[in-house]
Amino acid sequence: MRLAVLPVRWAVVLGTLTLSIGSAHGEAPKDAARAAYARGEAATKAGDLRSAAEAFDAADRLVPSPVAIESAVGAAVQTNDPLLVMTLVDRAEATGRAGLASVVGAKATFARQTALLRFPCAEEAPPCSVTVDGSAQSGASKRVLPGSHSVQLTLAKAI
Repeated sequence: MRLAVLPVRWAVVLGTLTLSIGSAHGEAPKDAARAAYARGEAATKAGDLRSAAEAFDAADRLVPSPVAIESAVGAAVQTNDPLLVMTLVDRAEATGRAGLASVVGAKATFARQTALLRFPCAEEAPPCSVTVDGSAQSGASKRVLPGSHSVQLTLAKAI
């Protein structure tokens, strides 16, 4: 009879252990996002708006939040860096937050100051590899400032 009771006890203990680990794992991104947001606030107070924008963006990537992305865009706008602003606007739009006030305003102000290069082959299987101005790219697009750029596509399959 003891053999029948022992496996049931272990099943209950293992189930509890799994739930505890799952709950602790779920909190890690939230804690990291809070820490990144706090770094953004500290950088804003210190006047380092580029670092603030990057920290708010990191928080938003960990746990998407309208407050975090608006803070990132707002700090980026204050840097007057069109590339940084429009990269954040692109990400906000890609995640369904194009209607946020800061995103709409930033796009209206900075969109014409950058260009968006698109690489459709990067979405195909197998994908092509893309290098822009000597830097390998991930993804199917790259925001750049207007001007001359070196773009190299390496196809994974023959045409």
